[in-house]
Amino acid sequence: MSKFLMALISGMFVYLVIDFFLFLALFLNFIQKNDIAIYYNVLFADNQSFILFVLASAVFGVILIYISNKKLNIVLITLSTILIVTFFTNTRFYADIVLIEKEMTLYEGKYKYNGDIYYKGRVYSYIWNKELDKLIKIKNTDVYHKTFFENNRLFILFLIVISIFGILFRFIPKKKRTLHYK
Repeated sequence: MSKFLMALISGMFVYLVIDFFLFLALFLNFIQKNDIAIYYNVLFADNQSFILFVLASAVFGVILIYISNKKLNIVLITLSTILIVTFFTNTRFYADIVLIEKEMTLYEGKYKYNGDIYYKGRVYSYIWNKELDKLIKIKNTDVYHKTFFENNRLFILFLIVISIFGILFRFIPKKKRTLHYK
């Protein structure tokens, strides 16, 4: 058990170093470029995926601790780091995964904003309004957010169809099955 715990902690260290640089690239090339007023530490802390953190920590830990060949450890960690960094070098692509919510509608009083939410922070949300072609800063307490029913119509339709089939299949008579013991 202690070897697994040591592997998990070692993997956390490696993952946090890689994650630090990924969020630094996101902060420098996306957040500051779009003039979004947020500090790096808030961005880093608020957008961590716990599941990804545990899984990546476990993978890196297993590579470091359970593989006995040290040269192979260094090669695997270096290759995975290079792969992750080159995969997320395009910060717009990485921002699409981590931060941006596509095709959202926000309501603030009598105003309606359609576009992509670039960043949804603790106090403010930043939405790229496609009609105005401009980034708008909106206070979160003033926003009425219609996300589920407006933007997920196909998902709701899918749930309704599945529910109808479930109700219909419930009323179809089942064949009686009897077990015959010898």
